[in-house]
Amino acid sequence: MGSAKAILIAGVSSGCGKTTVSSAVVYALKRAGFSVQPFKVGPDYIDPAHLSHLAGRACRSLDVWMMGEEGVRENFMRGMEGADIGVVEGVGGIYDGLSTTEIASTAQVAKILGIPVVLVIDVWGISRTAAAIVKGIAEFDDVDVRGVILNFVGSERHYRMVKESIGEVLPHIRVLGRIKRSKKGFVPERHLGIRQASEIDWRKRKEALSEIAGQIDLEGLIELAGEVALKPRGRSFSPVFDVKVAVAQDVAFSFFYRESMEALEELGAEVYLFSPVAGEGIPPECDALVLPGGYPELFADEIMENRRLKEDIKNFVSSGMPVYAECGGLLLLGMYEILPFSIDFKDRPFLGYAEGKALSSHPFLAEGERVRGHMFHYSRVIERKSITRGYLVKVPSKELEFEEGFVANNLFATYLHTNFAFSKNLVYGFMKKAHECS
Repeated sequence: MGSAKAILIAGVSSGCGKTTVSSAVVYALKRAGFSVQPFKVGPDYIDPAHLSHLAGRACRSLDVWMMGEEGVRENFMRGMEGADIGVVEGVGGIYDGLSTTEIASTAQVAKILGIPVVLVIDVWGISRTAAAIVKGIAEFDDVDVRGVILNFVGSERHYRMVKESIGEVLPHIRVLGRIKRSKKGFVPERHLGIRQASEIDWRKRKEALSEIAGQIDLEGLIELAGEVALKPRGRSFSPVFDVKVAVAQDVAFSFFYRESMEALEELGAEVYLFSPVAGEGIPPECDALVLPGGYPELFADEIMENRRLKEDIKNFVSSGMPVYAECGGLLLLGMYEILPFSIDFKDRPFLGYAEGKALSSHPFLAEGERVRGHMFHYSRVIERKSITRGYLVKVPSKELEFEEGFVANNLFATYLHTNFAFSKNLVYGFMKKAHECS
């Protein structure tokens, strides 16, 4: 079996710098010779891509809503195989979960995995108050907060004031350094989060992260990391289908979990990646098509020039071959007029965890089967004529329920992002349909 170390980097709030700190820590540990396994709490595609690039290992998701507690443990152990240390980046504020519960919060994941927490706090404009904030967080629930990293520190005097204030009331919590007030290391944002890993100048980014890591006590952080007994875990998918699946994957269609790719392969799929932006069509002899989410609206010119792909998808759909599209993939189907709708964009996003209950029309699920996922989109579909729906969706945080997901033959397009490895009924139904059509 063996063992390894693990630490969770949590934030007081969104925007406090935990992504920057997590990235700096992962990169510094990798450069120091450690095999670093990154993880990300919650629904996210962009941060994991950054962490994957820096670690040289694929970042894995830890999402209690979509995976359940056992799924979180399983995916953590699966990721830790062959690693020296695991670094988990939290989501939002440490205790922020579904509505007013702890469900899917960073704190819940820390408790499920039994690993210690290092807290990132933005101390801009405060000194002794920082100690009150850290004390409140450390004592709010049964979470093992062992260290704190101070971000946006104004001066050495400011740092000493905050550090001494924390030490007076929380002598057992170690201050692991301070990051000077600066925008270095911060990645520019757009409407769905920070810029994608494929769009970053990594030379400049790594220089900035190295400078930030130099302000963190990495040896102290490693000392505080918890020991994890490694227990190999595997997923069991059966039966296995001998099919070929095309998956769009480029700068416009990158929102696809690592675990989803693994689920396809473990069910027997030979996966072929292709780039709509680069003008590529569906690879020959494929039995099924996956169109993930992403930013097709930012690359509309390149996508609309790809007439080959438009014809390939039309032929795929008309011949009854299975097509599964999520969010950005759904937009592509509207852009190509595969489905009869147009698209506009709202000023505010629709976002939240959601659960889809299959209607009788769903091509890959039996009526009543459920799939959990998340939604995050600014776009809105405007139907030119009525399209059959495949889900009854519930969004618990908003107390909403509505029909969603568009069905055409064996095509299903939805705003609901899922993780195939933990939506086994969905990926199994998709693969079974691909096998039947091959």
